[in-house]
Amino acid sequence: MKKLSLLIIILHCVLCTMHSQTTLPHDVANEFGNLLVYHNNRICPLQTLARDYTIKLTGKTSYKDFSAEQVLLGWFFYYDEWRNEPMIKIKGKDAQQTLGIEGKYASFNDFTSPQGYKLTGTQGKNFSAADEKYNLIMMHLTGSLLKIFPHNNALINWFALNDNLPADMPQAEWLFIRKSMNLVAEYIAHSQYDEAIDLIRKIRRYQETQLGTLAPSKTRITAERIYNHLNFNRPLAMALMTIGILLYVITIISNKTPRWSWFILTPTVIYLLFAVVLRGYIANHFPLSNGFETMQFLALIASLMPFITLLFKRKNTNNNSSFLIPNSTLICGIALMVATMSELNPRITLLMPVLQSPLLSIHVMVIMISYTLLALILLNATT
Repeated sequence: MKKLSLLIIILHCVLCTMHSQTTLPHDVANEFGNLLVYHNNRICPLQTLARDYTIKLTGKTSYKDFSAEQVLLGWFFYYDEWRNEPMIKIKGKDAQQTLGIEGKYASFNDFTSPQGYKLTGTQGKNFSAADEKYNLIMMHLTGSLLKIFPHNNALINWFALNDNLPADMPQAEWLFIRKSMNLVAEYIAHSQYDEAIDLIRKIRRYQETQLGTLAPSKTRITAERIYNHLNFNRPLAMALMTIGILLYVITIISNKTPRWSWFILTPTVIYLLFAVVLRGYIANHFPLSNGFETMQFLALIASLMPFITLLFKRKNTNNNSSFLIPNSTLICGIALMVATMSELNPRITLLMPVLQSPLLSIHVMVIMISYTLLALILLNATT
């Protein structure tokens, strides 16, 4: 009943909206993004949840002209406007045919018919992925996705909008958790955005009070919000592979690598080093815990190799070694492309206890460096 009553309140707020707006203004959505949320077994800004939500549904970090926060909150506050939007990426012809869609994108309404849920009884990877996206939206619509209310009672427990609250919770805190988001929805329904922002900031202060020293530092939160905007791996990978092939042709014709190639590698090294360090700082461990992170580190090592070579060699006396920059550029591009094949930028997670030894990071680093050197040696040997 509580889930149903919450959904009715939200839909009522939508119906009370007196204009055809489809999401929150950018400044209001950005204020929501500053809230903390318990997501993926860690505390992070709501912006990170919004980004993961948008990537899961669309395969991209934004949708049309909307930021990830606007997408997440658009679904929450303007459901009637979003349920017909063909934005849910569906892989596989079998799943697309079952949903009755043309192309790769379905709307939320495409998942149901007068006969019921279309994916009932279906099996297979594509159907499971589509069903997961549908259930993610349902979790969001019922409020269970937004665990934004911490409660400090010896241990920190996080509560979503539809969770049962402890019987011993102070009455004032109980009322704040139960009523604050409903009041925010009411302000938004009547376009009272200044009042909504003030209340969002009160929720943020409540979070800080409950978490105390367990709250992430402002520096770490700022770092994560900056990292959430780093979405250049795929275009950078394509550019580096193209430039690497071009450098091969130029080097073969002129028997030397053009000087401007250094101006390609230098910003690449700076960007990759910044991304790796930032991700490690946010995760609080060296970022070598999954395929994306290890391939990104390999790309960084590949881009660094020409600079490392300069430290130990004054003059290029071997004709084959002139292919070092084309080889490094190509390997860097391929590594970045492999890193982004499965997912645009995987979620930052806490390490499992078995993986928390610093020796593991050293082991992976040594392996990635050896792979990079082996690839460079093989490519140089063939040119």
